[in-house]
Formats: sequence, structure tokens, C-alpha cells
Amino acid sequence: MRKILSLSCLLFLLLASCKQKAEVKELKGNNNISESLEAPVTLKGPFVHMVFFWLKEGNSPEDIALFENNLKEFIDNNKHVLEMHIGKPAMTPREVVDNSYSYSLVTTFKSVKEHDAYQVDQAHLDFIEQSKHLWERVQVYDSILD
Repeated sequence: MRKILSLSCLLFLLLASCKQKAEVKELKGNNNISESLEAPVTLKGPFVHMVFFWLKEGNSPEDIALFENNLKEFIDNNKHVLEMHIGKPAMTPREVVDNSYSYSLVTTFKSVKEHDAYQVDQAHLDFIEQSKHLWERVQVYDSILD
């Protein structure tokens, strides 16, 4: 009886593992999922530009939608960006985490020169002009691989 139970457990684990591998394979086909779910994601480009926006209190839902649309349109029309992520605070409750911002934008570039071109690109300048009245603070962090 014990052998049958052990074999049943082993068979169950084997089937569960196969199902999990099939689900991972299916997820890998989705563009929103990393190519390798087993390994950390490596960003493309050695230059990372992180922008945090604190929107003004009292912005209407239309103002917030305008900001989101302006941000997405700007990124979609800027040819210098390799990869991007637009997000909101994850509200992770840790003392070292700053959840006070409204939106974040993370972009990567293949060089400092591409980043510098992004800064003066008309899409970037238009975004600032069209959206600056909606935020009270912007904080930027740039990093580069040696």
C-alpha cells in the first residue's frame, strides 16, 4: 500500500511539473512576460533613465487621463527609447520604499548620446509643455553600466 501511495505521489508531482512547464512555455509566448521566467530580466541598453512624477492634488480624472495619454504618446513617438515601463507605486509596505509618487517612467538607451538626443527630441519637449501643469514634482535618477 505504501509503494502505491508513493508511486501515486510521484506521478502527481511529475504531472504537476509537466503542467507547470507547459504553462511557463505558454507565458513565454506572451510579450508581457520575460523570455526566461527562471532568470532575472536584463534590461537592454547600458543607460537607464528613471523618472518619478508627483501629480498635483486636486487633479480631475480627466487631468489624470490627459497625463497618462500624454506620457504614452510621448514614449510611443520617441525613437531613442529601447525599452520602457510606465507604472504606479506598488504600495509595498517597507520603510525603505518610497510609495509617495504618482507615476514612474523607466526607459533604457543604448548610449548616453541616445539619452541626450531623447532629452531634446520634440516628443519629449511636447510632453513637458503639455503636462507640466499637472505635476508638482519630478525626480530623475540616471544610471549607467561601467
